[in-house]
Amino acid sequence: MYIICLLPVGLLVDRFGGKGVNAGGIALWSAATVLTSLSLGFWSMAATRVLMGMGEATSWPASNRIIREWFPASERAFANAVFGAGSAAGPALGAISVTAIVGLFGWRAGFFAAGAVGCLWLVLWWAAFDRPERVGWLTDLERAKILAERDGESRALQGQHGATSLWRLLTLRSV
Repeated sequence: MYIICLLPVGLLVDRFGGKGVNAGGIALWSAATVLTSLSLGFWSMAATRVLMGMGEATSWPASNRIIREWFPASERAFANAVFGAGSAAGPALGAISVTAIVGLFGWRAGFFAAGAVGCLWLVLWWAAFDRPERVGWLTDLERAKILAERDGESRALQGQHGATSLWRLLTLRSV
C-alpha cells in the first residue's frame, strides 16, 4: 500500500504542504499501529497493516517538501542524506527497543508502544514545527536567510516553463 500511496500523497503535499499531510500520516500510522495490538486475527491485522502503509507513505514526499522549504539548494543533498540515515537508523533502534518490550510484555505491547511513540511525535510535530514563515522560534536573521536562499534556481525555471505539473515532470529525462 505504501508504494501505491506515494504519488497521491505527493500531490497532497504539493497542494496542502508538508506539515498537515505529514501530521495526517503520522496520525494514521500511529493509530493503525496501536490498533494492530488489538488485532483478533489475520484479517484485522492485515487491515491495520494496510492502513499503516498508507500513513507511512507521507514521510518521503513530505520530507522532501520540508527540506525544500527549510534549506538552501546548496544544502539539500546533506539534509536528504540525514533524513535517509534517520530513516534507516530509526527502524534499527526501534527494533531493539520493541524487541525488549515484546520480550517483557508480549507482542501486543510492542505494537502499542510503537504507536504511542508515534502519537507523542505527532503532538511535538504539531506544536513545534511549521514553515519558516510561521514559526516563532527562528530569529529574524535566520528566517530572512532561509527565505532568501531556499528557492535557488527554481523560480527562474518556473518562470520559463510555467507551473510545474505532474505531466511536465514525467516528460523530463532526469525523472
